[in-house]
Amino acid sequence: MSRRRSIIGLSILGGLIGQVVTLYQIRIIPHLPDPLVPIFNADKVIDLYSKLQIYLTEPHYFR
Repeated sequence: MSRRRSIIGLSILGGLIGQVVTLYQIRIIPHLPDPLVPIFNADKVIDLYSKLQIYLTEPHYFR
């Protein structure tokens, strides 16, 4: 019985995480907090991704 409850709890947790990410993607939440581990830095990753998009869309890439 406790195994079922833990599986149901993990399922609910996964659904909540999915809902938070959905709210971020449709820009209702402007910023997601990073986990409390020092190696995570979401702002740095987003900044690198935007720089890569700019680089790939500039004309010098297609020469």
